Amino acid sequence: MAQPVFPPSFPPRPRTTSPTPAAPPAAPAPVAAPAPAGSPTSTSHGAPNLEAIVKIAHEEGHSDVHLGVGEVPRYRARGEMQSTEWPATDLSTFQGWLHEILSPQQIDAFFREKEFDGSHAFPFVCIRINLLDSLRGPAMVLRLIPQTILTMEQLKLPEVLTELAGRPKGLILVTGPTGSGKSTTLAAMIDWINRNETRHILTIEDPVEFVH
Repeated sequence: MAQPVFPPSFPPRPRTTSPTPAAPPAAPAPVAAPAPAGSPTSTSHGAPNLEAIVKIAHEEGHSDVHLGVGEVPRYRARGEMQSTEWPATDLSTFQGWLHEILSPQQIDAFFREKEFDGSHAFPFVCIRINLLDSLRGPAMVLRLIPQTILTMEQLKLPEVLTELAGRPKGLILVTGPTGSGKSTTLAAMIDWINRNETRHILTIEDPVEFVH
């Protein structure tokens, strides 16, 4: 039988095809386990976080912590600098340390003014913070502040300081190099006045280190 011939304007019958089966749905991507709570004990650079660094200084009796970009973290013990085996600090690690002890506003102020003085309290010790801009980049020096105020007797200070602390008027200058005990001596004298005199004590200091 001859096939029918359709005119050009007549639409041909569409070809029928069998439906293609749909692909199975993809398996869901694995979900990573949540990170444990709390601050990490180390940074991505290999050095501990700042709290761990300060805790070592506190446990080993060091007076200061010296940190800076491009420098190996160091401790000061009895006036002598001691280097650590941690790698030289990069900028990312240093900024992470800043976020442990400063607010975003304080960090912005430091990078704008290139200096900052403040304080911070860890659960085990208080620190005095000095930030500066060095030739290699930002740096910081942390001074550990004892939480216990020693008396003049415990410090074995000369008795003349007790006599001076008891006078109603005068000017006392306590001078000396870093780590010689200036703040500790003043704290002991103020503590003596606070315990033995009926006076109103006004201190002008920033940051406040000792609370009586």
